[in-house]
Amino acid sequence: LDNFTLFDLAYRTVLQAQGVASGFDLAAAIWGGTLLYQKPDSVGEPLVVEPLDISVSNLPFLVGYTGIKADTATLIAAVMKLREQQPEQVQQWFEQISQLVQSAKQALLSGDLPALGSLLNQNQELLRKLGVSSRELEALIQGSLQAGAYGAKLSGAGGGDCMIALVDPVRSSVTAAAIVAASGTIIDVRMHAAGVRLEEI
Repeated sequence: LDNFTLFDLAYRTVLQAQGVASGFDLAAAIWGGTLLYQKPDSVGEPLVVEPLDISVSNLPFLVGYTGIKADTATLIAAVMKLREQQPEQVQQWFEQISQLVQSAKQALLSGDLPALGSLLNQNQELLRKLGVSSRELEALIQGSLQAGAYGAKLSGAGGGDCMIALVDPVRSSVTAAAIVAASGTIIDVRMHAAGVRLEEI
């Protein structure tokens, strides 16, 4: 199967099981690397997957886990309800997030980590307004920023699960300790991993 066919099958499966999904975790696993991703509007619709040729092979991100499992479907439903109540305001926030993503792409391609960190912080502020952050996530985010991280934001749908912090590599251990001190658990990950592939044994 080519990547797009594999994605379509996997995306259908997630939608059947969960009802709603961005599909980005599937794209990340299938294509690998660092991607610009735009989800399909519905099953069978085209999607955008743009691999980014970045100069930093292992981006200096820390991942902190809150210990709380988030309910993606419930969080998305809450955002959609807010959108019904405040359509113009929420649409404006969505458009601002889209603009931040395009700016983040350029920061990644140029290797400008401080600029990327600032964009993460701006994104997190919009996610707070959308109501998808949590007390636990904020504790980990603020802890990392106070320890000198370039920027930090929640990961995924929010409500719990994980946050990510972009750090100065020389302060990585200090920032990790701050996340742990804020009751987080560091998840050991490497960025820009390979995607799905066939291997001969």
